Amino acid sequence: MKGFGSGKRKKGWLLGGIAILLAAVVAVCFCCVRIETPQQRQQRLASQTGTGSVWSEELSESLTQPAGSQEDSSGAAAPATESGSSSSAGEETPQGQASSSGDVPGQTLASPGEAPQENPSVSSQQAASSAPSQPDSPQPDVPQTNTVTVSISCQTALNYAGDLGLSLPEDGMLLPATQWEFTGSATVWDAFQAVCNANGIEYRATSSWSGQYIRQIGGLRELACGSTSGWVYYLNGNFSSQGVSSQPIQDGDVIQIAYTVIPGDSVPS
Repeated sequence: MKGFGSGKRKKGWLLGGIAILLAAVVAVCFCCVRIETPQQRQQRLASQTGTGSVWSEELSESLTQPAGSQEDSSGAAAPATESGSSSSAGEETPQGQASSSGDVPGQTLASPGEAPQENPSVSSQQAASSAPSQPDSPQPDVPQTNTVTVSISCQTALNYAGDLGLSLPEDGMLLPATQWEFTGSATVWDAFQAVCNANGIEYRATSSWSGQYIRQIGGLRELACGSTSGWVYYLNGNFSSQGVSSQPIQDGDVIQIAYTVIPGDSVPS
């Protein structure tokens, strides 16, 4: 039993020594082995073979190239901008303007595989410029104000006032020159009525085949001073035989209504 136990211990010591020896060999080998990077390994292989391959150089550069950069056509890496492209001379291309590379106005550059993004401000400006202009709404027509001058004279009847028992103005003017304003269309009759009503002048008129016929103004009636006496009117200094209600007037006209005893004696001077 003693011999069996002694042999077992010897065997254990032997295995332990072998294990220590192997560990020492591994440690020495590990220290002797040169630890190299992939790039160094490619260079070492290239130096051993005597030739360098293009793909190994590209592989080594891609391994050492920082993330987020892009390689241009000349082989130099250019930093990528936020939109996925780099502009010339290190300046950013303004949004909404076409660059020398044929960028579309109103779109920002995008990286490959992404759709270009439209600039909302430029798109709205283009839409506004392309929209047809709306014509100005027509302004409502403002009626034109017309002005005429009206006067009523009885100078030819002053010598008959006492016999007729009438109190006529000494200057023979029942109504001095008075302005009357109107819009649209009007006649001599319209102007006559308006000024008489505004100044408290009494008048009488009858209808005839030619329209209204004035028979009396301010108490002075037709035929009161003779068989040819009566009321007539002049338009802009010219005698008119047309009825007062059918004679149109316009802006700037002068209407003179006068009493005549003998034809032609009331012509305005």
